[in-house]
Amino acid sequence: MEDCRTAYGDESFVPITWYTNGSLYFAGVGTRMSLYGVSGIPHSVFDGYENEIGGLSSGSMFPYYSPIVASHLGHGSPLSMNAVYRWQSATSGTLFVHIDVDEDITATNNFVHFVLCEDGLGGNPNLARAVLADEAFTLTTAGQSVDIVRTFTLVPPWNKDDMNYVVIVQTHDGNLEVLQSTLARPGQGIYVTPNDDLAATGDPGGPYAPTSIEYLMENVGPSPVDYLVTPSEPWVSVTGGTGTLPGLGSTTVTVELNMLAEALGNGFHTATVSFENTTNHIGDESRDVSVKIGEPALIYSEDFEANPFWSGQIKWQRGTPLGSGGANGHPDPSTAHSGTTIYGYNLNGDYENGLSQKNLSSQPFDCSSLQGTTLKFWRWLGVDDPMFDHAYVRASTDFATWVTVWENGKAVEDSTWTQVEIDISGVADGEPLVYLRWVMGDTDGTNAFCGWNIDDVEIYGFTEAESGVPDAARRSAIVAVYPNPFNPRTTVAYELPEQRHVRLTLHDVAGRLVSVLVDADVTAGRREAVWDGTARDGTKAASGVYFCRYDDGVRTETARMVLLK
Repeated sequence: MEDCRTAYGDESFVPITWYTNGSLYFAGVGTRMSLYGVSGIPHSVFDGYENEIGGLSSGSMFPYYSPIVASHLGHGSPLSMNAVYRWQSATSGTLFVHIDVDEDITATNNFVHFVLCEDGLGGNPNLARAVLADEAFTLTTAGQSVDIVRTFTLVPPWNKDDMNYVVIVQTHDGNLEVLQSTLARPGQGIYVTPNDDLAATGDPGGPYAPTSIEYLMENVGPSPVDYLVTPSEPWVSVTGGTGTLPGLGSTTVTVELNMLAEALGNGFHTATVSFENTTNHIGDESRDVSVKIGEPALIYSEDFEANPFWSGQIKWQRGTPLGSGGANGHPDPSTAHSGTTIYGYNLNGDYENGLSQKNLSSQPFDCSSLQGTTLKFWRWLGVDDPMFDHAYVRASTDFATWVTVWENGKAVEDSTWTQVEIDISGVADGEPLVYLRWVMGDTDGTNAFCGWNIDDVEIYGFTEAESGVPDAARRSAIVAVYPNPFNPRTTVAYELPEQRHVRLTLHDVAGRLVSVLVDADVTAGRREAVWDGTARDGTKAASGVYFCRYDDGVRTETARMVLLK
C-alpha cells in the first residue's frame, strides 16, 4: 500500500504487506496462493494495483486477495476497524475485532478475513502462516457495528514474537475492493462485551422487560487493573461493579432496573453505565440503559386540509379525490379519509406504464427529542407485483440519502382506506431534520393501477421524560462531605428513605480500596460516617484525591474528596 499512498496521495490506504507460501489454502475456498510471481519475486498481495504495483503479477494468485484498488482511490474507507489480541497461554490466543460502519455500503457480498503472518520468515516481511475462518460481513448501513472474536493456536516452529495478525474486510463482488484492513495490536486495558444496551419497555408501574443484562469485562493485558462501574441514575443498579482484574482475567457485571424504576412516568427514560479502568483508563467504555413506558405520543399530524407545501413531482397532486382510474385493481377513492383533501399520484386516473420514480417529499419534521419514532398514515394504493411495478416510502435526514422504510412486497389492490404503521426509529430517532417521501415507480409497460393516495399522516414517538422517581428517592444518597478538602478527618453524610444494607468505601485515584467506612444494615434517615485518614492496613493515607463510593443495593453514587497535609 505504500506505493499507492505515495503515488496517489490517498492516506486512506492502510500500509499492510504480507506474502503467502506455496502450501497455504484459504478456508472454505480450497484455492492455493503462490509465494512467487512469474519471475520468482515475492508478490506483495495488498500492494497490488491491478496486480502490478508493489509486486509482479502472478497467474495463480487467488483474485480475492489481489484486489484492484483503483476504485478506492480518492475517498476514505466506509469502515472503522479496531483489532486487539491477547494470549490465553503460551501458544493460544484470541483476536477481538470491532467494526463500525461510517458510510452506507452498496456491496453486499462482503467478508472479514483473518490472516496469521510471521515477519522475516524466509527473508520476507509478514509471510502468511495460516488463515482463520472467514466471517460474512452483512452490515451495510451507517451507524451499525459488530464485534467478532476468533481464537488461534500457534504451531511450532512459528515464532510467537514475530507474529502479526491481519484483519481485512473485502467485497467478493465486482472489483474485489478492500473496504478496510488493520493490524491487530497487543491487548491492554479492559474489554466489555456484549456491545448491547439494556432497552426495556413496559406499562406505567411495570412490569418491564428485559430488566437486566450481564456484561463480561475482560482485562486483555498482562498486568492487573482496577475497575469501577457506575450508573448515572438511581433507578439503575450494578452488581459486581468494583474490584481488581488480574492479568488476562475477567468478571461478570450485572446491570439491572431496580424498584425505583417502577415510579418512572410515561415516556422515554435514559441512563448511562460507565465501565472505568481506574488504573490507566485504557478501554473505558459505557453502555446505555433506556425504558420506554406506556404508549408513544402523537407528535405531528397532517390532514392536508391546509397546504403543507410538500413538493410533488409531475403528477403528484394535493386535491379532492375523484374516484378515477381502475383499469386494473380498483379505482382511486372518491372521498378523503377525513376532510376533503388528500395527496395522490394522478388524481385523474392510473399511473403511467414505463414510469420512472416520481416523488412526493414532505417538509422536515423535528424528531430530535423522540425515540421509538413511528410513522402512521392512511393509504389507498393500487400497484402491480414488484416484478413489474414499485411503490416506496422513504426517509432521510439530509434530503440527499434516502432509506427505504417500506416497499410493496406483492401486488396491492386497496378498495378502502387502510392505515399503515411503519417503524422509522432507525432513521428518525434523535434527528432534528427528518424528511418523508412517497415514491411511485418504476413501472413496466404492462398493467397500470390507481397508484398512491395518502391522507392523515401522523408521527408518534416517546419523548424524553422527566423521571417519575419520587423526590426523596431521587435526592443524592451522599448529602455532604465536610470539611472538603480536609486534614486529618472528614465526615460523609448520607440519607436513606428506608432500611437498607449500606456499603460505604473509600478508593484512591487508581480505584484501589483504601478503607471501608460502613458495611451494615442501616435504618432510614440521615446518617454519618467519619474517616480519620487511616487506611485499612492501619497506615496513614497520603495526601491526594480520594473517592467515596456509596452502594445501598438501589443507589450507587461516588463523591470526590481531597486530603491535604
